[in-house]
Amino acid sequence: MVNDTEQSKTEETEINLIAKRAAGEPECQFNNLKHLISEEFLKANYYQLRRNGAEGMDEVSWKEYGKQRPIGIPTTEDKFVQKAMSKIMEAMYEQDFYEGSYGFRPGRSCHQALRKVGELINFKLINHVIEADIKGFFDKVDHKKLTELLGRKIKDPKFLQYVVRFLKSGYIEEEVIKESKEGTPQGGNISPMLANIFLHYVLDEWFEKEVKAKLKGQL
Repeated sequence: MVNDTEQSKTEETEINLIAKRAAGEPECQFNNLKHLISEEFLKANYYQLRRNGAEGMDEVSWKEYGKQRPIGIPTTEDKFVQKAMSKIMEAMYEQDFYEGSYGFRPGRSCHQALRKVGELINFKLINHVIEADIKGFFDKVDHKKLTELLGRKIKDPKFLQYVVRFLKSGYIEEEVIKESKEGTPQGGNISPMLANIFLHYVLDEWFEKEVKAKLKGQL
């Protein structure tokens, strides 16, 4: 009989295989992902959450959830479900992201990005620096466009359905539940990953393929 730990390791192995295939076959599309979100894998991700993290709108802490194991408490459960889904997507997309992308990526930080900018300005033939800030990005992401971009690589409709459910889950403002028509889950573990995927296609690829080809300086 396979125990929870062994089952979780099986999912981790499969995720590593996904990463290896994604790296070796850039055009590969994945159509069988939902089975990875097993009870055992979710448990493993639950124990990897920050135990002193802020409570969701259900006001249930990590410790309380672990003791009670209640059913139907979406905010606490969302955290580790989203974490599991983020790991799966990270395996598929990490090798696609460009070298100059630093945000929300494993082993990378804003300090490294600033250091790289400093090196380019001080030691390369640079005449101009482009600075852009996307105002309210996490609040304004278009759901339809995001789903369309995810569909280029993810062909598992059930997995995509999970993503859409998180996008449409709503939020509480002044004790009133409001519908989410745009944007990603506030404070959700899945939001940084979705942001990286969206920006990879609409910003990074545009810069690499359209803008970079017209530049004459050093990069």
